[in-house]
Amino acid sequence: MLLTRAWPPVERAAEFDRFQRHEHLPQLMDAPGARQALYYETIVERLPAICQGSGSRLVEYRCGSVDDLFAWLRSDELAAAVKDGGARWFGRMNELDGALYTGNIYNVDEVIGRRATDAPDECTLLLERFEVGAQAEEFDRWAVDEHLPDLAVAPGVFGVRYCAAIRGQSPIPYYESPGDRAVLVAVDPAVSPADAAVEPTLLAAVQDSLRWDSLLSYVRREVYGFICTVRASKEAAA
Repeated sequence: MLLTRAWPPVERAAEFDRFQRHEHLPQLMDAPGARQALYYETIVERLPAICQGSGSRLVEYRCGSVDDLFAWLRSDELAAAVKDGGARWFGRMNELDGALYTGNIYNVDEVIGRRATDAPDECTLLLERFEVGAQAEEFDRWAVDEHLPDLAVAPGVFGVRYCAAIRGQSPIPYYESPGDRAVLVAVDPAVSPADAAVEPTLLAAVQDSLRWDSLLSYVRREVYGFICTVRASKEAAA
């Protein structure tokens, strides 16, 4: 998958959402190798400070394989769509982690939860991102053995995905941003995002991860509410 983040100014957020939903994401989904794009907005109301990271919009682009993802990223269709979007928006965004757009290419290494593969697109998304660097072995062991299972048993959680960033291969430089590990928690859309983030079991698991905040150079946690899904045409997905 590719996760990208942006922070449009409040007064331009509605315009940016229209551009994403009706122009940019459909263009990107016409490029070969893509499957779908899920578009989210950051939720901050009533959330604890530890769940208020940075930025206000997230897109999760899904492909069938790493090879499909890189074919998509290197396609002429994607280059044209990125050039068009950049021309409109690069000078009109808030700074985000030292850039105007950020993103990472991830491989999904672990999936935990009986309903993970059946999670609806409309789920609320709790996203944790960590730059672990040389501490990868220790962090991965803790994440897989402790953190992911603790998150997965929280009420309303459909499943948890654990991802490692693929570095050194992106044709787009700003898709190698901080956050070489990502945890994505899909929460029942029937539960409000604020209620999901403060559910005691889930919150306890998130609070346990604070042990890493003083040890790592970069940690962010955000809660996202679903906006829309844009699916690829059969030709693009093939």
